[in-house]
Amino acid sequence: MKSQLKQSLVLFFLLTCHVWSEVPEIPEPLIFDLMRPLHAKAGELEINTLAVFGHRSKATWAPEVEFALADGIAIEFEFPFEGAEHVSNKLGLQFRLGYNEKSVHGLQLLGEKATRGGETQLNALYIFGHRFNERWSLNSMSGVRHTSGTHHENGWEGLQNLTLFHNTTSKIVTGLEMNWAFNGDSLIRELTVIPQAHLNWSEHFALQLGVGAQRSHNSDWNSIYGARAVVSW
Repeated sequence: MKSQLKQSLVLFFLLTCHVWSEVPEIPEPLIFDLMRPLHAKAGELEINTLAVFGHRSKATWAPEVEFALADGIAIEFEFPFEGAEHVSNKLGLQFRLGYNEKSVHGLQLLGEKATRGGETQLNALYIFGHRFNERWSLNSMSGVRHTSGTHHENGWEGLQNLTLFHNTTSKIVTGLEMNWAFNGDSLIRELTVIPQAHLNWSEHFALQLGVGAQRSHNSDWNSIYGARAVVSW
């Protein structure tokens, strides 16, 4: 036990020390994306929109503006919609803790306020990315969400995103994303599994597409479709 703890502390120390010149580049998940990648440089700007369609749910879409305040530090403004209705506003901050030649880690803090009803959500996530080789990489986001302001959804949830990526060609990245939410009442509050393809058409424009399945604690598996258009500078 002590040796495992010592190894974990050594790994954290190595990740936190900036002793390597290049931050490993890890792609972003389609559904649960980052506020710019952890290797982002100061001044980078991204505008993107995610649209998600479910078999039995209303279409949702969310324009986002992401800006790197400094190397590895980014802020995000997001405006989710359900159909034509603007339902909430999001504000997030993300910062890189450290890296080595293969791995990078950071923290993401995100708040969301509903436009009606007073519901508020606060997310805190630890991000870990690892590049195995030129082709394969992994991104993990683990943390908690607290919801308040509603009678039936108040309380804490655990969150886990895990995405395996493959740099298939110089312009195409394929991946398999898993999003899992759970709490004390339900081991599977919500679970989404979605294979995806990222088409990097140019230095400034990309299109991400995915088709998968989703289930919640009170429903069976249903199909889910996602698309994100990204413009960055």
